Amino acid sequence: PKSHEVVVLEPEHAERYLADPLIGSKVRVLSTGELQWKTGEVRALRDDGWLIDFDDGEPVGGFTSDELEVLA
Repeated sequence: PKSHEVVVLEPEHAERYLADPLIGSKVRVLSTGELQWKTGEVRALRDDGWLIDFDDGEPVGGFTSDELEVLA
């Protein structure tokens, strides 16, 4: 489209962007529970899932890629 045209993209026409976190990435927890919406930094990938280092406590592991949103 030209810069002066407005394009409406319907949700069913958009593909979900999927990206695995990388060690050192900032992420937000999307899964439900007490850690929902908390942000932290990816420290490692272990057998049980991603290990996330939150600012206010011990690192927490066991997150799947679907439970995390990569911020940076």
